[in-house]
Amino acid sequence: MASYKEFVALIDQVLGEIKSRSPEHGSLEWYLSNHISKLSENCHKSNSASEVSNSIKSLMRFAADSLDWDSELSKKVIQISEYHSGLIKGAE
Repeated sequence: MASYKEFVALIDQVLGEIKSRSPEHGSLEWYLSNHISKLSENCHKSNSASEVSNSIKSLMRFAADSLDWDSELSKKVIQISEYHSGLIKGAE
């Protein structure tokens, strides 16, 4: 069963993967890293998936507008979004 703690760990893992590549300032990876970093900060301050829904929406808007949906980066964003959706549905 999915847990909020595992969700936060997934976000931190994806963020670490992106940052380990040292994205160039202004690149898509750099902007994605900023969005995921803000999401991670909000997750560490919150106690539930519903409290970070706006951050997820912001990440998804950026991804929809900027990322190639066939790329590895978009797959990571989709994974985060789907995990979040599962947590929200499980809380209902």
